[in-house]
Amino acid sequence: MQPSELKIYNFWVNIRNLVFKPLNLLLTKLGVSADMVSYLGVLVMIIFMFIVESHPITAFWLLFARMLIDILDGPLARYQKTDSDRGKFVDVLMDNLGFALFIFGVIKAGVLDGSIGASYLFLTELMIVLMIIRYNFKYRSEWFFRASAGSFPYNLVYASYVLFAIYAFGGGNYLNGAAQIFSAALVLRIITDYWIIQKAKPSLKR
Repeated sequence: MQPSELKIYNFWVNIRNLVFKPLNLLLTKLGVSADMVSYLGVLVMIIFMFIVESHPITAFWLLFARMLIDILDGPLARYQKTDSDRGKFVDVLMDNLGFALFIFGVIKAGVLDGSIGASYLFLTELMIVLMIIRYNFKYRSEWFFRASAGSFPYNLVYASYVLFAIYAFGGGNYLNGAAQIFSAALVLRIITDYWIIQKAKPSLKR
């Protein structure tokens, strides 16, 4: 993460911790863990994938629930003092699985062209892998690695969700054009990160 991204991230973390504190207390009393919340997000997206073609508005509300879940699991883990690099791995894995199910769903529904969607998904995941590699050049994990990256690819993911919302509520379908633009931006960033990784001299910090 770049210093500017880290400042924004920490500010957002503090806001989320404050806003979700009452809900975190309730979920903790019910025995709900952050991992369970992350898994629920994938279950929601599986349902999304099967209903998006025939019920796009209902599918949007499932997607909205998925986004809320994505916001909740981190604060819950911090509240329960179970946040760790292993937990971050689960969070990132479930987030990306959720995005993959979103892409599968909109392709299946004919909202996104199959080749464009497949390319966009591949490039997004490759970008995230490279960013995690770069992050782990600088920091040592108490687990196998830190599944942390920057905000860049996730901003594109959420932009895609917004564009689906426009489609679901009767607006135009802008996903194909946007996915091509996003893919081009990802290619440029992938080339840059790959070059940096090739030239880097890792230095580990506690």
